[in-house]
Parts: sequence; structure tokens; C-alpha cells
Amino acid sequence: MPGGRRESEALFSLLSGKFKYNMDICTKSGAASFDRGRQGTQKYYFGGYLRRTRTEETMTKKIQSQKVRYMCLIAVFIAIELLLKLSGLGNIPINPVLNVTLLTIPVAIGAILLGPLAGTILGAVFGATSFIQPMSPMVAAFIPISFIHTVILCVCMRALMGFCVGWIFRFFQKLDHKKVFCYFGASFFTAFLNTLFFMGYLVLAFYHTDYVAERIAKLGALNPLHFVILFVGINGLFELATTTIIGGGVSKGVDYALNRKLRTKG
Repeated sequence: MPGGRRESEALFSLLSGKFKYNMDICTKSGAASFDRGRQGTQKYYFGGYLRRTRTEETMTKKIQSQKVRYMCLIAVFIAIELLLKLSGLGNIPINPVLNVTLLTIPVAIGAILLGPLAGTILGAVFGATSFIQPMSPMVAAFIPISFIHTVILCVCMRALMGFCVGWIFRFFQKLDHKKVFCYFGASFFTAFLNTLFFMGYLVLAFYHTDYVAERIAKLGALNPLHFVILFVGINGLFELATTTIIGGGVSKGVDYALNRKLRTKG
């Protein structure tokens, strides 16, 4: 019995030592596998972080490039607006009172290509040119009557016009999938809204002044609507035609050229 007991204890010690040895090996192997997995995960996340960082940098550069192009185009259209005014090419005199203006064309193109904000800015610049010499006789007559109403008439109404044209183009763009009608439709509304807002506020603010009363007597107008129709007359139709054709054609061509250039770069 004592001999059998000693043999059993020896066998148990041997088996315990082997089990402990195997457990140590498994533990070390598992730790090594865990370390390799953690290193691989770190590499994966580090690589993903690099890719994400590069993508964010690319998007930031693209946004900055778009902002620069946006500001440059606004500056170009403002320069064209001022050039047309200062050179006298922006106003075609029809009679001593009214001129057919081409200054709506840069506003139409800018609002179509750059959106409502640019249309608002260009419309305000268009209205501000009314105070640059030589002023039209009508603006010169309205300033002594009310400078504030004259500013609203010339600047604010034109800014509102440009803002509306930008949104009108976006609305037409959703309907016109072939991109044909939207440019000419927005250009048409540039001239139409310019006349509507300008003459509407003129009647609201200056209809009972002596200057307008003289025009009413000469034209034989019976009411404000009749006065607007007679006062604008053929001039308004000519502005509608020139702004629609030139503004629509130029904006469509420039938009196509810009998008084609961007696609080529991409």
C-alpha cells in the first residue's frame, strides 16, 4: 500500500506539471495572438484615419476653390456692370425720359450661375449705378423729393429682383431636365421683375408727385396701371427681348463651359 500510494502521488505530480506547462504555453500563445490582433487593429484604424484625413483635406481644398471661383465671378460681373454704365453702353436712349437698359443682363447671368445671393448683390450694384453720373432725368428728379424712397426704388427693388431670379432659375431647373428652357425663362423674369418692382414702387411712392403728374398728363393715362403700360411701352418689350435672348444664351454657354472644365479636371 505505501508503495502504491507513492506511485499514485508521483503520477499525479507528473500530470499536474504537464497540465501547468500546457496552460503556460496556451497563455503565452493567446497573449501573443492578442498582441498581434491589437497591432493589426491599430494599423487598420491608423490607416483609416489617414484615409479620412486625406479625404477631409481634399474636400476642404475643393470648398476653398469653389469659394474663390464664386468671389471671382461676382467681381467679374460687378466689373462688367460698372463698365456698361460708365461707358454708356448699358443704356440705350429711346426718348428724353426713358432708356432701354442692358444692365439687367449681368444680373441675370450672375443670378443664374451663382444663385440668389449673387443675384441680390449684382442687383444692388445695378441699382447703385443709377446714382453714377450721368443720372437719368427721372432719378435726378426723384432725389430732391425723397432720397430714401429713391434709394429703395433704385437699389432695393433691383436687389429683390436679383434675389427672385436666382430662386426662379432653381425652380425652372427642377422642371427643365434638358437644361434648355430654364436659362431663358430666368432671363425673361429678370427684365419682367425689374420693370414690375421698379414701376410698382414708383407708383406707390411717387405717383402723386408733380413730376409723375406731368408724365400722366402728357401720356393721357387714366389710372396707375394705364400709366405704367403707357410709360413702359415698347421700351419694356425691347428690354424683355434683349435680356431673354442675350442673358439666356450667355448664361447657358458659360454654365456649360464651367461645368465641362470641372469635369475635365475631375
